[in-house]
Amino acid sequence: MHLDARLVRRVLGCLQESPLIEFARDLARIPSVFGSERTLAEAAARRMGALGFEVQTVDVEKDRPNVLGWVRGSGGGPSLMFNGHTDTVVQSLGWTKPLYGGDLEDGRIYGHGVSNMKASDAAMIYAADAIRRAGVKLKGDLLIALVVGECQGGVGTRDLMARGVRTDTFLCAEPTDFGILTLHAASQYLRVAVTGRTGHPGAYDRGLSAVQKMLELTTRLGPMHEAMRPGGWMTFQPDPAYGGLPRYHLATIRGALTKDFLESWSSTPDYCTAVFNVRATPNQGVESTKADLERVLSEMQAAEGGWAYEVTVVRSMPAFEAPPEGVAVRALVSACDQVTGTAPPVGALEPYMFIASDAGIMQATGMRDGVLMGPGRFTSATADEYVEVEKLILAAKVYALMALDVCGVAS
Repeated sequence: MHLDARLVRRVLGCLQESPLIEFARDLARIPSVFGSERTLAEAAARRMGALGFEVQTVDVEKDRPNVLGWVRGSGGGPSLMFNGHTDTVVQSLGWTKPLYGGDLEDGRIYGHGVSNMKASDAAMIYAADAIRRAGVKLKGDLLIALVVGECQGGVGTRDLMARGVRTDTFLCAEPTDFGILTLHAASQYLRVAVTGRTGHPGAYDRGLSAVQKMLELTTRLGPMHEAMRPGGWMTFQPDPAYGGLPRYHLATIRGALTKDFLESWSSTPDYCTAVFNVRATPNQGVESTKADLERVLSEMQAAEGGWAYEVTVVRSMPAFEAPPEGVAVRALVSACDQVTGTAPPVGALEPYMFIASDAGIMQATGMRDGVLMGPGRFTSATADEYVEVEKLILAAKVYALMALDVCGVAS
C-alpha cells in the first residue's frame, strides 16, 4: 500500500539525520560482546526515554537487560516489533581502525558491531522518533525490542517470547546490505570431543593423536562452505527454496594434553575438542545432525580403535521463511519503493540466507509474519567493520514508512 504523499513527506521531514548518525557512532564506541551488554542497553534506554518512548528494561540474566521501547497506538491496528540485538561477537584480528572509535570516514561509520547491528538499532529508534515528531498517531502498537544474546543462540528473544511479548508482525534488522531477506538457514552448533592416548616420539608407544583424529573427521566430512549433496554424511531432504544448503564449517578447535589443554612440545596430544557450525534446511533437525556425526565417528572407530569420542549439541536456532503474501514483506517492499524509487532485491539472498537470526525464534513461537532487512553488510566477523551513512539514513526512513503501513494511522 502506497501511503499518502503528504504523510510521507511529513514523517520523513521529521527524521533527525544528524542525531541518528551521532547516536550510531555513540553505540559503536560501546563494547557489548555477548555477556556484557548492559552499558549499551542503558544507552539505548536513555535515548528512547529522552525521545518520549515508554521504556521497559527487563533483566534476562544479571547485568544483561532487554530494552523495550513502546510507541503505543490508539487501538484497532496491527502491532509491529522492530527487533534488534545489543550484543556482538568477539573481535577479530586485523583492524586498522580503532576498534571502538566510531570513526566517520568517507561516508562510513567504523566500529566493532556497528554493522551487526548497532546501526540498525539506531535506525529503528529514530524511525519511531520521526513518527512521533510528525505528530502521527498509529493505530497499532510499535515496539522496539533491543535484546541480548542473539550471538549466543537468541538468549534475549527467547526470554522475550517466554514472557509472552508478541506482535502481529516483525522486522528483524539483521544486516542484509539493504536487501529484503525472506528466508534463512537453520543454525546448528555441535561440539565433538576426542580422547586419544598420549605418547612420545622417543618411546615405543608414540600414542594416538586426538588432533589427528579430528583432522581425519574433517576430511571425511568433506569441503567446508560448500553445499552438500544427498547421499553424503548428512541425512537430509533437499529443499529447492534452500539452495546451497546444508553446509558446514569448523568453527573452533583446541588440542593438547588433558582437558586443561596443557602444551607439551614432545608428547602426543591426547585430547581435542572442536565446534562444528552447520547451516541446515528446516527439515534437518539438530539431533539428526548429531546422529550423522556420531555415525561418521563410529565408522572411524571401527577402522582403528583405542580412542573415544563424544558429540554434544551446543545450541541451535531455527530456520526462517516469510509467509507467502505476508504483511511484513509487502509493507517493506512498498516502503523501499517510496523512499528510493526502486525495489531492492527480495528473497533468499546470498550470502545472507546462510545467517541465523532471532527471526526463526519468533516465528517458531507463533509470530509467523516477519522479514529481515538492515543497512549494514554482514561484516561482523571481519576487521574494519563499517556501515554506510547513506544506507543508515535510508533504513530509518524505510522503517518509519513500514510502521505507518503495518500499524495504520489513526484519523
